[in-house]
Amino acid sequence: MGEVEKRPRMNGQGERLDLRAADSQVSIAGWGHSVGGELVPAAAVEKEHGLPAGTIRRRAGIESVARAARGENELDLAARAATAALVRAGAAAAQVNCLVVTTETFVGLPSLGYALHRKLALREDCGILDVGGACAGLVNALFVGCSVLRGSSAGAALIVTADLHGQALKPGRVDGRFAGLFGDGASAFFLRRVMPGNNGAHYCPGEFFLGCTAAAPGLISVSPDGQGGVQLQFNGDALGRAAVRQLDALLRQLESRSGCRLENASSFATHQPNPRLLEMLARQSGLPMERFPVVCRSFGNLGSSTAGVALSLALEQNSASAQSQPGPIFVAALGPGLVLGGCVLRREDGRNA
Repeated sequence: MGEVEKRPRMNGQGERLDLRAADSQVSIAGWGHSVGGELVPAAAVEKEHGLPAGTIRRRAGIESVARAARGENELDLAARAATAALVRAGAAAAQVNCLVVTTETFVGLPSLGYALHRKLALREDCGILDVGGACAGLVNALFVGCSVLRGSSAGAALIVTADLHGQALKPGRVDGRFAGLFGDGASAFFLRRVMPGNNGAHYCPGEFFLGCTAAAPGLISVSPDGQGGVQLQFNGDALGRAAVRQLDALLRQLESRSGCRLENASSFATHQPNPRLLEMLARQSGLPMERFPVVCRSFGNLGSSTAGVALSLALEQNSASAQSQPGPIFVAALGPGLVLGGCVLRREDGRNA
């Protein structure tokens, strides 16, 4: 057999990749998000689920939920968010070496990752990784994407979250006090390996912290009921208290591991079950509420995309900031269980990488 031609590996910018550069970094070069185009007022949500007036708005603080248009699905939302991230990065689909997708609502095979790979016309040698985690899915996907870039010759990865709750949690199929909190959305992030000497500032994910607490078993359980519906068991009040307690502990764990003080952060892109719990988290953590990009008040709980849309908003806000050196962004999320994960994004100057 003849000798196999050895082609140089390229990074996400189409440049030759120097694999000997052990001090290379992973940066978020592009981001984007997409939510359902129809904003359904809380009063209408309460009515369709047969809930007393004020259940969604007054108790949870949700003013409206985002719903995808008729005929739209997770793939449509994911493709819009992914395209926005590629445009923001100035990158082409052909530059993506790995696609990492997470969703808590898409069911079926081939996977959502496969469908998105085809929709975006990615290269045949672009790998697909579908990861789980539900509301913690964004952090899991970012962790996998960063690990791929740090542990292989891949130069760029596309991270995508997408959830369509409106079709999965229809009235009559599950308790409206739970179903009425959720909306439809997607987020996407283009990760690129940054070599030493690269000009420009960028956000780089640092060490990740992943875990699972055993302190709150049985607070929520969602499974098919065998009749096309959803079987749900949850203790809303206890779950809310546990979520706030664990998110606060997670933020402090990230502070300790990263050396970045919470008070110096520019933004906190966290999971947001509802605005009331987000306000409780800010109070308990002693952090300014204005540093939390609020997603759930207008769009509802977007599942794996809640923290993703919050991170997209934080990155956009910081990119437009007049500050020469915005503070770090803390990313923290919880999934059922309580599965948890987070990381800190530092603003780095590529010239000093």
